[in-house]
Amino acid sequence: MWVRLRYSNLFLGAIWVIIICECNGFRLFKVEDDLYKAVYLAVTAVILLICLLNKDILCVCKAYGKFTYWYIIFIFIFLIFEYRFTSHIYGNRQVLYDFVNYIKHYFLITLAMPLLYIFTIRNNVKSLLNSVLLLVTITLGLILLHSLFYDWWEIDFLNVSMYTKIISRNNRMRIWDLSSLEGLAIIYGSYCLLYEKRKKVMYLLQTAICIAALVYVEQTRMMLISLATCILFMIIMKRRKTAEGLLTTGALILLLGIIGGFYVIPKLFESFAINSVNGASTLDRLRELRVAFYILRNKGILGLGMINKNVQRHLFSNVTLEDIGLIGYMVQTGIWSVPLFIFPMFRMALILVHGIKEKFRIFLSTVYIYLLITSISLFILDSPRILMWPFCLALFEFYNKKCFEEYDEGIISEYIMNEECNGKNSK
Repeated sequence: MWVRLRYSNLFLGAIWVIIICECNGFRLFKVEDDLYKAVYLAVTAVILLICLLNKDILCVCKAYGKFTYWYIIFIFIFLIFEYRFTSHIYGNRQVLYDFVNYIKHYFLITLAMPLLYIFTIRNNVKSLLNSVLLLVTITLGLILLHSLFYDWWEIDFLNVSMYTKIISRNNRMRIWDLSSLEGLAIIYGSYCLLYEKRKKVMYLLQTAICIAALVYVEQTRMMLISLATCILFMIIMKRRKTAEGLLTTGALILLLGIIGGFYVIPKLFESFAINSVNGASTLDRLRELRVAFYILRNKGILGLGMINKNVQRHLFSNVTLEDIGLIGYMVQTGIWSVPLFIFPMFRMALILVHGIKEKFRIFLSTVYIYLLITSISLFILDSPRILMWPFCLALFEFYNKKCFEEYDEGIISEYIMNEECNGKNSK
């Protein structure tokens, strides 16, 4: 048993390291951001190399995720083309080092393969999602605590300013992009709170900490809108077997509707108004959209290319394409690159419609809604959020194969038998 689970344990530990490094070691240590990135990219490279060199692991990954396997290959072909295109257009302003440094976050998509392997061998998705929820809760909990100390007593105990620009909004410290897995963690915690019978207090505490950090510290309106929609969807989809349960659900939805209609929604719309306190943010988005549509009209097919930030600022000063979601992505990489997002989303939709028939389908449907809504301004393929993308790919592919498609049981069984035999021989 130990030998059979050896690689899955190794991959699971590597995923932990990647998440911790991606959130800058919980901001507890004074380590340069580039060093954290180098560590999690190196760990990603090692486990990808293991997946490709070990024929048994590769067969398991292919058996459960042929689409993911070919999708990753297409990603690399796309990046090679982008380099050739940008080096041709921009010449010596786009050197290979700058290009690799700019697109390195795409390498994290390859984590879909080891994630599929973990899901397949362990057959326990919830254990890994519980780990994600725990790590995100630690990250956001520490940031929330730091913000409270800073706002009340001006005390700094985390190395926050090393990794991000701190600004003030609503008379509070504001730090955005706290965790790339924040959305997945809150959705999973809310799902477990609504649908799981055990550990409800634990899930309530973890989810509450994550949401509190989002509301108090991050203050990202689109994230709030998307996650509120996701949680409301899960509440509506929860089946009630008794009249009392239906009445409770109806009363809760009515209460949320009243609170939202009279207080939350008006405040939210007001925050987007040009003449509001946050009007500058709205004006910036409108200006960026005007520039984006101008570029799409002139260079829509191939876009600007994946040029480094300095060249981009020289061409279009004070324009942040990541702020305008999928449209900004099309401006950067061209309309031809949209299938990198559309094809997997289309496949996920087919899986939801024709595949999963168990309770976990609600969780995956909620993740899908989150991906759709956040594509407006918090696009999943942008560097601050891309770590969630391989989790989404692996989750949908695993449950698709596990529940409804005929897959090669022989490959999996043979692999497990070989590992058991190797374990006996080693003894």
